[in-house]
Order: sequence, then structure tokens, then C-alpha cells
Amino acid sequence: MSIGRASSVGIRFLYQGSILSKGKRETTIAQALKSAYFGMPIFMESLKQLDFAHAALARTYISEGRLEEAEKLYQTALAVAEQVHGAQSQEAIPPLSNLANFYFERADFAKARVYLERLFNLLSAQDWLAYARTGGQLASCLEWCAENDQAEKVLLATIRSAEKGLGCEHEVTQTLLLELGNHYVRVGVYVAARAVFEELVELFTSLCAESVALIDVYAKLADVYDKMSLYEDRIAILEKQLALQEKSEQRAISLASTLVSLGDAYGAAASYFRDRAMAQKALQSFERALSIYENQGNLPSAQILKQRMQRLTA
Repeated sequence: MSIGRASSVGIRFLYQGSILSKGKRETTIAQALKSAYFGMPIFMESLKQLDFAHAALARTYISEGRLEEAEKLYQTALAVAEQVHGAQSQEAIPPLSNLANFYFERADFAKARVYLERLFNLLSAQDWLAYARTGGQLASCLEWCAENDQAEKVLLATIRSAEKGLGCEHEVTQTLLLELGNHYVRVGVYVAARAVFEELVELFTSLCAESVALIDVYAKLADVYDKMSLYEDRIAILEKQLALQEKSEQRAISLASTLVSLGDAYGAAASYFRDRAMAQKALQSFERALSIYENQGNLPSAQILKQRMQRLTA
């Protein structure tokens, strides 16, 4: 068979493989691999088209609830790429990513981890954004698999790479830092979580002092201070959060939530330090929150808050 003939036969088989039923598709792909010279550029282009067709058909299967068929289609696409190009080739990245995301989005973290680890190694120093996203997903899988030390290592390595390739001010780098802090909170390492969130406060303050992101980090840091029984630090950060929310004119319900947290912080400090002035400030915060709830018609929250105020004054 001539080279041109071999290539054309291979392309025909690849096209058929993208549209045939599940059983016939695998046979057709095998025929395609036998019917063309792998070094032919035109054959390589047809492989890219096949990968695209596989992904498109898999998405259709997913939309129809045919998850097993979609899974096998993603697996077939990866197998073809590995057989033609090699398991460590850059051409294996797209089908590898598709299969990893398929498992990750369905919370099948044990399976997702296998492919994310391979993808993580292939992407290093190739695509900063994809590398960072994959690192975050892999860390989540490791945490779900109770491998917290490994999850931390992956996050730290990903953050260092993101800082190098994208910069500290890039949104992806900031998101990874936030995830690292959240990870430390979930595993109960509050000292480390505090350090990360305080670093983020400094970073966000230097970039945009009135950002929603800064308000979110203030809230997370306040929760960490609460876990560490740092009463005064918790009050101080919640005061900053409240002031920033008022300045940025956030919704009343968000203000009420922060006021309740601030009241709780003052109440805890009043109990610990036996300070009547702090107890009075707790009541003032609760009263402001109560006013918002009543004006918003949020009667259940208002009733719960009244009960807490009664316990505080008892």
C-alpha cells in the first residue's frame, strides 16, 4: 500500500471511529492505527480531529446522562493518544485533562487523582494557568483521600510556580493562597491558616483596599482567630470588615451577618475578660443587626437574635 493510500485509509477509519457505536468505534480506531504511517503529518492532524470528536461526543453523552459511555469514550481517546504519541507526550494532555475533569466533577476523587497526578507532571513549566488549576484540583483529591501532607506539598509547589510564572498579584496565585488557607482550616492547622490569611490581607490591602475579596479574607481570618481564642484580634478584624462593608455599601443582610459575628466576638471577650463594657458593645452590635432583620422582614433571624440577646443579659 502506498503512503498516500495508507494515510487516506487511516483518516477514513478515524472519521468513522468518531461517529460509530461504542463497540464498533474501538475496532475502527484499532484499524486506523494499523492502516496509516504514524509519522505522516496528515494522519497526525486526523488524530487531533478524532480527539475533538471524542470530546464533543462525550459531552453529548453526559448531557443525556449516559455517563458510562462518556467515560469509556474519554478513556479510548486517551488510549489512542498514548499509543500514537506516548504516555508522556504533550499530545496526551487534552484527553488526559478531559478524563481527569470527568472524574473530578463527579467527586470520584480516587480516580481523578491518578490522572491529575500525571497531568500535573506533564504540565509543569508548560502552561502556568493549566498547571495552577490542575494543582488545585489534585490537592483537593489528596485531601479527600486523607493525604493531607501530600495535599499541602502540592499546593505549596503550585503556589511557588504560580508566583514565578504569573506573579503574586495574579488572580490565580491569590486563589491558590486562599485555597491553602482553607486547607489548613479544614485540617485544623490554625496557626498556618492564620499566617496565610494575614498574608492575603496585606496583599489585598496593597492592591485594592475596598475589594470583596478582602472582605472575604477578613471573615476567614476572624474565624481562625475565634478558633485560636484570640479575642481582641477577632474583634479588631471584624471591625475592619464591618467598616469596609459599610464603605462599599454592601447589602444590608451581609452587614447584619457581620454585626452578629461582631456581637459574638464581643460577647466571648466579655465572658473571658469579665468586661461589662465589652458585653455592652455586644448588645449594641446585636441591636443593629436586629434592626436590619426587622426592616428586611426576616422574622426568624430576628427571633433567634432576640433569644441570644436575652441570654447575654441574663
